[in-house]
This record gives sequence, C-alpha cells and structure tokens, in this order.
Amino acid sequence: MNSEIYSVMDANINRCIEGIRVCEDIFRFSVKNLLSSEFKNLRHKITGIISVISSGALLNSRDVFKDEQKFVNTYSEMKRESVKDIFRSNIRRSIEASRVIEEFSKSIHPDIASGFQEIRFALYDIEKRGWELLEKREQMDKFRFSLYAIIDSAFVPEGQMVETSKILADSGADIIQLRMKDASGRDYLSMSEKISAVCRDKDVLFIVNDRVDIAMICGAHGIHLGQDDVPVYNARSISGGSLITGISTSSLDEAAAVTDADYIAIGPVFPTSSKDGSMLDGVGIETVKKVCSITDKPVVAIGGITESNAEILMQAGVSSLSVISALYRNDKVSENTRRLSDIIKSCRVSK
Repeated sequence: MNSEIYSVMDANINRCIEGIRVCEDIFRFSVKNLLSSEFKNLRHKITGIISVISSGALLNSRDVFKDEQKFVNTYSEMKRESVKDIFRSNIRRSIEASRVIEEFSKSIHPDIASGFQEIRFALYDIEKRGWELLEKREQMDKFRFSLYAIIDSAFVPEGQMVETSKILADSGADIIQLRMKDASGRDYLSMSEKISAVCRDKDVLFIVNDRVDIAMICGAHGIHLGQDDVPVYNARSISGGSLITGISTSSLDEAAAVTDADYIAIGPVFPTSSKDGSMLDGVGIETVKKVCSITDKPVVAIGGITESNAEILMQAGVSSLSVISALYRNDKVSENTRRLSDIIKSCRVSK
C-alpha cells in the first residue's frame, strides 16, 4: 500500500516542483520581477518538507515505463497562447499537485500534509498577484505608439463626457484619461464608473487623474499623479501595485528622479495655456529626447501637441502622445482623433 502512495506522491512532487520552476523563470527572465524569488523559496520549502521521507522510498516507487498515461495530452495541453497562458497552466498544475500530496501524505506523515497545505495556500496568493502583474504588463504594451486622449472638464461638458469617450475610443485613442479638477468626489466617481465601462468594452486603457481611491473603485486600469499629488509610493501601496501609475514631470531632473512609476509624462513640450489661462513655456524637443534616453519606462509627451508636431515627437523616442485641446478643435473630435492616431501608427510602421 505504501508503495502505491509513494508512487502518487513522487509523481505529484515532481509535478508541483516543475510547475513552480516554470513560474519562477517567467518572473525571473520574462517579467523580471522579484516574485521569482518567492517561487524559488517555495521550491526550497518543498525540499525541506519531503526530507522526512527516504528518497529511496520515492524513487523505488517510480516506474516511468509502466505509466501508460505519461504521454496522453489534450490539445490544450500541447498549446500555449502567451506567457499568461503558460503561467496559468503551471500555477494550477502546482496547486493541484500540492493538494494531491497533502491528501496522500496524511497516511504517512502529518507534517507533510500540513506543510503542503501551507504551500497550497501560498500558491493561491501568489497566483493572484502574479496574474495581476502579467495583466498589467500586457496593458503597458498599449503605451507603445499610442494616442493618450484626455477628457478634461475644461474642454468637455460633463453631460458630453461619456459620449466623447465612445467617440475617442472608436476613432483611435488607445488610452483615455479623465480629469475633473473641480468636481465633487461623488460626481467624479460616477463619471469614472461610466467611462471605465466604455473603455473596457472597447479595449481601451482608462486612467483616472489624481484620485487613486476613485481609480480603484471604478475599475480603472491606472492612475495619473502630479508632482503635488499623493506620492507614487503611497499610491502603489494603496492599490497593491495593481494600477498602472504615471507621474507628470516638467524637467529632466524631475524625470530622472522617477523610480517607482510605470510611465513618465513630460511637458508641456511646447508653449501652451495652463489651467488658469496663463501661458506656460515648453520644455522643448531636446529635453524630451534626453528623458527618453535615461529611462526604459514609457515616456508620454504632453502639452501643445498637434498634427503638425506629432511625428517629430514620436521620432524623438516617446511612446505616447497625450493630447487635449487638439482633439476638440472645431468640434470635430472623431476626425481630429483619427488623424492623430494615424500619424502615430504610421511611425510604428516606419520603425
């Protein structure tokens, strides 16, 4: 009887460790995230837990050649669509294996059962965090050669914001940010929920300006912060790092100081009017180029961007162009958005 139990345990110990190792390497080499060390620690913990079993007992129960199902694979098992798919398959493989080990080891050694119960719940937790990281990484790909449209209450009446978000999404905007500086928290949240639903339906990233609490409640993909807002570190602590977090900068020094944001906005690039109507000097193309050269984060250019200067900015190395007033010129939101999007996408082709 013990030989049969050891055989099951041996197969599932191997299965569990193999799955964990695949996940470890995803986060070590592909995602380059410290989550890989947590997977590594779990592997070493498993080695410690099973040390109470004689290695000979496990090996002697193994008979690879008599296992008639070792090469029986379903179609889905032989195909992986993405890194996310690889992660999902292997983390579930490890969780299932740990449960089998937990059950079968109860007749051998209770410490093994309790140890693998801890492993199983640790895997449940790391599965959730790992999936969020992979989804966020996939979302960040949308910043490449993208049009980052801003719906600002200074340009768009509240009653037209939802319809404007649909027009922007249908006309080529890849990212939409909502900015409602003078709105109450209740009104800001209500509008954010509506536009978040539009963006998710149309596969467009939705970013909330300033308010990390509203971003989390409405299901936004991210939060954008200014230099005087809640520090990026605190915003990430509140969101658990699940939200894409961007920061505005207006100089090379400010951009160089950014370490924990997911993307950097630099501007205004060209002279433009401020929120109070006064004119702001632009930082210029050369500063934008320098910012792009010192970071591997996506750089979003903002301020004074039009169809006439969009291409030169993309050639300077930015990932995305953030546009406000040029989108709403002459009340032709769809046409303006489509032309800017086409210019940006043409730069992708020419790279």
